[in-house]
Amino acid sequence: MDSSPCHSASQSETLPLDYLLSFCTAIILLET
Repeated sequence: MDSSPCHSASQSETLPLDYLLSFCTAIILLET
């Protein structure tokens, strides 16, 4: 998971931005 999961999720565009933000934030927190 080094290819920015946020980028892949962005391709879907079926989920609200809130969900994407939470997901990306969680990944960042986990990777730091």
